[in-house]
Amino acid sequence: MDTCHDPSQLKKTLEGLGAMLRAGALVDTSRARYRRSWDQWERW
Repeated sequence: MDTCHDPSQLKKTLEGLGAMLRAGALVDTSRARYRRSWDQWERW
């Protein structure tokens, strides 16, 4: 499987990577929000 010569395959691969990065960023953001909420809850 040679993706270098198939632009559509390369595009699919890049789209997949972009989706994974976005999902990862979303998880990191959720974790940060959860931690902040938990810290706030403990202060009450």
